[in-house]
Amino acid sequence: MSKGPIPKSISEAIEQLENLSLENLEQIVDDLRPHVKEVEEKARKVAKEAIDEKPLMTLGLTALVFFLIGLLLAQTGKRK
Repeated sequence: MSKGPIPKSISEAIEQLENLSLENLEQIVDDLRPHVKEVEEKARKVAKEAIDEKPLMTLGLTALVFFLIGLLLAQTGKRK
């Protein structure tokens, strides 16, 4: 992956992204693909270990996350 200068601001970063060609983007995606697979495998391993070690805590956290999502959806529904 070719590395250009590090942008000093968000506008510089956006400008650099706009100047990339499709071939450059495809090359960047191809270069990142193995790293994404590696992170995905590590995340799956950590999640499986957490579920195996503390299943009730995992269940409770999952329920909490869905409860909070429900609250957020209910609040946005009231605003309409």
